[in-house]
Amino acid sequence: MITFLRGDLVEKTPVAAIVDVGGVGYEVFIPLSTYEVLPRDGQPVKIYTRMIVREDAQQLYGFAAADEREIFDLLISISGVGPRLAVAVLSGMSVNAFKRAVGERNEAALTVIPGIGKKTAGRLVLELSEKMRRMGIEAVALISGGQDTTEDEQAIEALIALGLNRAEAATRLAKSKLKLGASAEAEELIKAALRG
Repeated sequence: MITFLRGDLVEKTPVAAIVDVGGVGYEVFIPLSTYEVLPRDGQPVKIYTRMIVREDAQQLYGFAAADEREIFDLLISISGVGPRLAVAVLSGMSVNAFKRAVGERNEAALTVIPGIGKKTAGRLVLELSEKMRRMGIEAVALISGGQDTTEDEQAIEALIALGLNRAEAATRLAKSKLKLGASAEAEELIKAALRG
């Protein structure tokens, strides 16, 4: 299994990138979110990957961040959702927007993505909300209200350093924010999270 590629970016398009790793060029299918953050051609790059093997093809899908790959893996675990549709989801909305849509069971937010109708959106919300809850992913989305916040990530890292795993740290921080309010200082939130 190829989990990431590190090399020089040879070429990128909105749907694929070619990465030179030790003289071998790998074609990697990517979502728009990854395309937007890739460097210029010729620059060093690291892409998280997932290899999909079928009877008629072997394809690499690549992502700028590990959480994109995690959502891709969750999506393709759903019956009827293939790699192309999973890439379309990641091209149509950010990881946090997707987490929030699933966490809030907002099917309408998913139906704006080409290829996802009401029935598929309903199935995604139903099947993924439980999986994400078990993995602690939903809590991360609740902490930030669907947006990346450096302060929240630093608080989670502090809780991990104090002995909690990421899922537990995210869950406790989310509960602390609900209890103390979003304007609470990071130190207060961490203390409250440690108390459980």
